[in-house]
Amino acid sequence: MGEFLVLPNKIEIQESEKAELDQAIEQTIALHKENGAMITKLTMDSVTALTASESRSNELAQQGFLKRTWNNLTGKNQKIRSQIDADMTRVQYASKQMIQKLAEQNLLTFDLVTAVNNKLNTLVLELDEEINNIYKVLGAFFKQTRSDIVQLEARLDKVERNVELLHWNATIEYQIYNGTEYSMLPTEEKIVCISNDFLHKTNGNWSTADLMLLKSTLAELGLPIKQSISTKSFYNYLIEKPSLIDRLFEGVSLDSLQTIEPYEAPLLKGIEKTLKINTEEKYILETVTEQLEIAGVAYNEREIKLSMIHQYLKNNAYMNPEVEVNLFDFVVELLVDLNMIDNSIAFNGEISLNEYEGNEEEMVLEEKGDYDVFLISTGESKMDAIQIIRGFLGIELNEAKDLIDKLPTNIISRTTYENAKKLVDSLESHGSVVKLKTYIENYHIIRASKGGYISLKKSNIFGSKWENYVELNGLVENNSTVAIIHDNEYNVKDESKNSSLLTSFLGTRSTVNGTVTNILVQHGQKIKANEPIMIIKVDE
Repeated sequence: MGEFLVLPNKIEIQESEKAELDQAIEQTIALHKENGAMITKLTMDSVTALTASESRSNELAQQGFLKRTWNNLTGKNQKIRSQIDADMTRVQYASKQMIQKLAEQNLLTFDLVTAVNNKLNTLVLELDEEINNIYKVLGAFFKQTRSDIVQLEARLDKVERNVELLHWNATIEYQIYNGTEYSMLPTEEKIVCISNDFLHKTNGNWSTADLMLLKSTLAELGLPIKQSISTKSFYNYLIEKPSLIDRLFEGVSLDSLQTIEPYEAPLLKGIEKTLKINTEEKYILETVTEQLEIAGVAYNEREIKLSMIHQYLKNNAYMNPEVEVNLFDFVVELLVDLNMIDNSIAFNGEISLNEYEGNEEEMVLEEKGDYDVFLISTGESKMDAIQIIRGFLGIELNEAKDLIDKLPTNIISRTTYENAKKLVDSLESHGSVVKLKTYIENYHIIRASKGGYISLKKSNIFGSKWENYVELNGLVENNSTVAIIHDNEYNVKDESKNSSLLTSFLGTRSTVNGTVTNILVQHGQKIKANEPIMIIKVDE
C-alpha cells in the first residue's frame, strides 16, 4: 500500500545498522499491531521525527522525545541506542522505515492517514529547504496511501454493518443537546456532539465505510463538509463555551491525556490548554492582564488566551492553529485523538522490547525499575568522558563525541542498575556531572538566563540576615526564584547595602515543581548565558 517512501540521507548508514534497526522495527510493530492507540502514536512520532530540522530535533531531544520514541526499537542494544541519539540521520531512517512497514502491513487506516495529513498541513514551516522537501514527499505518500485504502475497501464486501450506527444516522436530526436539536446547533457544537456520539456508537472501532457514513451524517445536519475550519476558530468557541469541552470528553477516559505528547495529539492538547488557562495556569493570564492594566493598555482577554494556546502549540506541537483544513478531515482528526487517549494505557514511561526468547513471535517486556544514565556535563576533561563512553558502549570515537556534543543527554537507557552504576562511577571519578535514574524519573536543568555574576542568596532590607534562594535537597515550586544574575560582581557581594549602585539584574525562576539534587555553581561565580546552574528532580 502506498508508494515506496524515498527520502534523502545526508549520511549513508551501514547495512548492518539498517538490518538491526529494521529488525527492531518489525519487533515493535508485531508487539503493538493490535493496539490502535500505539500504532497512532508510533506513526505520529515518526512523522514528527522526519519533519524535524536540526534546531527542532535538539528541542525534541531535550524533551526526552528520542528516548521515549526509540526505546521501543532499541531495547538493551546500547550501541544502536547511542547511534540514534548521536545522529538525526539514523532517527530519520528508522522513522521512514516505521511508516513504510506500517503501510506495507495495512496498519495505516483511513482516519489515521487523514490525521497525519492534517498534521503535515498545519506544521510550522521550516527555513530548511531539505525539511520542506520532506514535507512534500510525505504529503504525496500519505495522499496516495489514503487513496489506496479507499480503493481496497471499495472492493471488499461488507457483510456486517454497525446496526446501531445506522440507527443513529437515521435519527440524528432528533438528537438533542442542551434542549436544542442537533440540526439547529452552531457548527462547533455539531462537531463536538457528533464526534462524541460516533466514538461511543462504534466503541472506537470503525471502518472506512463507517467514516463515509459519518461524512454523510455531517452533511445531512447542514455542515459544510467541503469547506475549511481552523483549530483557532474551534478553540475560540470553546473559550466562550467551556461547558462544550465536557460534552466532548463525555464518557472518555482522560487518564492518559497528560502522558500524550503535544505533537501526537495537537488538537486535543490545545483543548487541554484551554482548560488549564482557566484553572492551574490562570495565574499566567492574570499576570499578563495585571501588567497591561498597570501600563494602561487596552486588551481582550479572549485574544490573550488564544495567543497563549497558539504559542503553546507552535512551540510544543510545531503546528500553526491558524491554518485551515477540510471540515470532515478536522472531525476525523478529532476522533483519532479522542480514540487515542481513550484507549491508551496511562503510564509514566514507555515499555520497550528486551529480547526474544526462542520463538521469534514471543517478545518479553522489560520490567519496571530499569535505569538511565543522564550526563549533564563532562567536567574539565571532555576527552576522558568521551573515552569512557566509547569503551563502555563499544562505539567509535567520533560516535562518542557526537553523543555528548549537546549536553545534557542520556548516555544509555533502560539498562540494569549494576550496568548503569558502573558507568556513573567511571564518569564521576573523572569529574563529570552525571545522574543515575530510573526511566520513569525526570530531571530538569535550570540554566542561566543571561551571563553575569550569580547570586544564590538573598538578604533582608538591612542586610543583617542572608538566606539561600534554594537549599540542596530542598523543594522548589514552579515559578519560584532560584537565583539572581547581576552584571556587576560588586552587587553580589553586598547586595543590600549598595542598592543605589545596582546595575541591571535578572531573576532566574524554576519552571517545574521538584527537589534540588545538584547546585552546579557557587554564590558570586561568573557564569555564561545558558550555563547549567542547578538540577531539579521533577515531581511526578
